[in-house]
Amino acid sequence: MEKIRNKSDIIIFSKVFLIIAICIHLLFLLSLIFGFLNPFFHDSTYRLGQGSDFFAIYQAGYNVLFGLNPYEKVDGYYIVPYSYDFVYNPFLAFTMGVAFAIFPPFIAYWVWVSMLLSLIWISCYLTHIICKSIDKPKWVESIAIGMWLCFSPIYVELFMGQITLIVGLLTFFSIYAEMRKKEAHGTFFWSLACLIKQMPFFFIPSFLSSGRTRKVIYCILIFSLAAISFSIVYFFDYFIDYTIKRSSKVYTHYGNFDIRSIIYEIVVLITSNTYWLEDNIVWINVIIITIFFGLSCFATIYSKDYLISISLFACSYFLIFSGVWEHHFTLLLPFLIILWIRDDSRTKWFLIFLFLAIPTPFFIIDMCECWYFPFSLLYRCSKFVPILILFILLLKQAYKTPRKTNFIDSIKEVGNIIYNGLKSSEKENFPNVFMFMD
Repeated sequence: MEKIRNKSDIIIFSKVFLIIAICIHLLFLLSLIFGFLNPFFHDSTYRLGQGSDFFAIYQAGYNVLFGLNPYEKVDGYYIVPYSYDFVYNPFLAFTMGVAFAIFPPFIAYWVWVSMLLSLIWISCYLTHIICKSIDKPKWVESIAIGMWLCFSPIYVELFMGQITLIVGLLTFFSIYAEMRKKEAHGTFFWSLACLIKQMPFFFIPSFLSSGRTRKVIYCILIFSLAAISFSIVYFFDYFIDYTIKRSSKVYTHYGNFDIRSIIYEIVVLITSNTYWLEDNIVWINVIIITIFFGLSCFATIYSKDYLISISLFACSYFLIFSGVWEHHFTLLLPFLIILWIRDDSRTKWFLIFLFLAIPTPFFIIDMCECWYFPFSLLYRCSKFVPILILFILLLKQAYKTPRKTNFIDSIKEVGNIIYNGLKSSEKENFPNVFMFMD
């Protein structure tokens, strides 16, 4: 009887959650027009203005149309109301930037927002198909769809006109295609995501360890072909220069949630030395990468759980990367949703989702002007701590599905899988994210 009551409660909860999620989603849309949610987020309060990240891509595309360098702001050709510097892969300027430059800037921005919203709704529909195909209860589906709709970093993403969400959605489409045994479609979506932002390259170890060796090779070929076809290779020095500078820089502004900003807060509190972190950034980067990327690789070799592996590398990106903005967390959303759908012990994934979905304490801290310790550290930890806990939970989950009893044997097996994946592309041999369901 208790089980029946609990089941009844969860069904009611799922319906209420979905209704609340839809209402929050509608609030996001209305606030994009009227701005009443802007004070709850750093980016919508202190950044240049609505669409400022999108306008950087727009301006880069406009420059390309006139034969100018997409990475420069040229007098007489600057037509957007405001923008940050264009810092992305030049492929974006030659494709997305050029395509949107045929519209006036703000119309182009709203077209982009509409496209992102449409893809979110398509993802909701695909989530319904996934749940139905693996016989998940309706309440699991309702909550999964609600998770797509009420994730607050999505609002920041839409406000800024960013491109991280599209990378996350393309990754989700790639995973869905793999589930449907359409590996070629999966390769296309992942390759496109890599061309937009470098984040999905983090998944390469997961693809290799699951036998998708050809997928990695095809992606590299597509990336190289795009560089040659669009003659963007001539502009890669700008992109690489920015990437190198970014990795050696410490971002202390309050839009940043990376591990270096946490270390900075603690070091300044203890020593009052604001330059110690910058002076030692190379060694700190080496330690951070060794720990988090190393543990992800170890877990991928040890465990045969494909979903846990790819989720670990997605999570490690936020623990390794320098300069983590609030909208970046949209990349994690598809993985949290798939983990929720797949595992019967799913409560932990939903709790992590909730902590990442709710806004930071920015509104209260900013209103009180309490940008000092411990409030500043609390603010940064509001996103960093859930990510760190998620990483630990994923490591723990990986431990449950060992490839072999001996780690050396696991290394040999992964080597064979990579080699066999190079020789054969038989779809039935590839694991998908819904293997090892509880």
